[in-house]
Amino acid sequence: MVVELSRWGVLCPPRRLTRHGLVLFALLLSGGCADDTEPVATGTAAASDVHGAEASGGAETTDTVPTDVPDDGNPSSIWPVDPRAEGDARWGIEIVARMAHDVDAFTQGLEFIDGRLFESTGRRGQSRLRELDSNGGVIRSVALEDALFGEGLTVVGDQIVQLTWTAGVALRWDLETFELLEELTYEGEGWGLCHTGHDFIMSNGTAVLTRRDTSTFDVIGQVEVRLDGEPVRRINELECIDDLVIANVWNTDDIIVIDPLTGNVLASIDASALAPLAGTTDTDEVLNGIADAGDGTLLLGGKNWQWHFVVRITLD
Repeated sequence: MVVELSRWGVLCPPRRLTRHGLVLFALLLSGGCADDTEPVATGTAAASDVHGAEASGGAETTDTVPTDVPDDGNPSSIWPVDPRAEGDARWGIEIVARMAHDVDAFTQGLEFIDGRLFESTGRRGQSRLRELDSNGGVIRSVALEDALFGEGLTVVGDQIVQLTWTAGVALRWDLETFELLEELTYEGEGWGLCHTGHDFIMSNGTAVLTRRDTSTFDVIGQVEVRLDGEPVRRINELECIDDLVIANVWNTDDIIVIDPLTGNVLASIDASALAPLAGTTDTDEVLNGIADAGDGTLLLGGKNWQWHFVVRITLD
């Protein structure tokens, strides 16, 4: 079988790997097809100025990957089964493709909109808002002030809203020009952000998700995320999909699916196969970044990773 990744610009035979019982397709996005050598990162992250302390307060594969993203904003289902019907499910991933990534980019958030990919990166003096092409190249980039540490981002209409870690400021950018339009303020830390179509959902490194007004950024409500009755802390990057929230749990290989109305974790996704393939060389280079591609796949990233990965969620 040949998997044609015309959307990602490559035609390669599948490479099968087994890790924790998962069958993976590791496909090179640029520079030819994957070989048996794992990629090695050309840069490492500094050991300081990261989230170093807890904040206060196998399914069937298809022969081709869809080549376009729906224009109506309604994504194809990414779920192997209905998460609400499952309840506390444990899922896996299947790698469809991998995309080259700048190892100097400390990924804090990823977002697809109309087939375009945006990334927020962190570290003071290095934080950026960037638009990337399908080979991971930078189309355009704007730097944050040196005092700001970039965090999660989301797109609302013709604007991008990007959190910062400890400054209590969210930056509202023009989508097309990257002009800074407004600074929105909030209390506490900013980690992850997504938009439901009606309002924002924000994480702050605790087990609490906060709903915020799209225009004012005022708090509308809060819910505590729980798994088996216990709070799930260090919730990080967020993606809103089908009235649910997918979230990284910082410093772990787990991604969780949350009902934002109840706070209940409906499913956990084991993404532990990615970091060894991503060329990680430092303990700070953890899984981070989730973007819904709109075609039944997700783009999953990591801090200073050499590769980011297009995956499908599978029954484990």
